[in-house]
Amino acid sequence: QDRGFKIGANSGAVLVNINGLDVERRAGFLENSARAAFFLQVKVERKDGKVIYMREAAGEWDQGDISAFDSVGAAQRIANLAIENCIRRLFADPKFIDALLKADKP
Repeated sequence: QDRGFKIGANSGAVLVNINGLDVERRAGFLENSARAAFFLQVKVERKDGKVIYMREAAGEWDQGDISAFDSVGAAQRIANLAIENCIRRLFADPKFIDALLKADKP
C-alpha cells in the first residue's frame, strides 16, 4: 500500500510459487564457502483472472572465504541473501511494477 498498490478483495492478485531453493555449503580445512539459488514463478492477475504478467525469477548468492567462526549459520545467511536478490530483481522489472499498478483496472 505504501508504494501505491491497491490491496483488497476488489484488486488484482499476485500469485507466487516457489520453484526451488538450492543451498550448498562447503567446509574445508583452509576455506569455507556457500552458494544459494532461489527460484520463483510470479503471476499478476486482474480481478477477472486474466494473467497480465508472468515470469520466472531467480536470485543467487555466492560467498567464499567464510571464516570458521562465521561458517555456523552460513547456509541460512546465504539462502536469505539469494531470496533477497530474487525479490530485488523482480521489483527492478518495470513490467512487473506496471502490471501491479494495472491489476485493478478493467
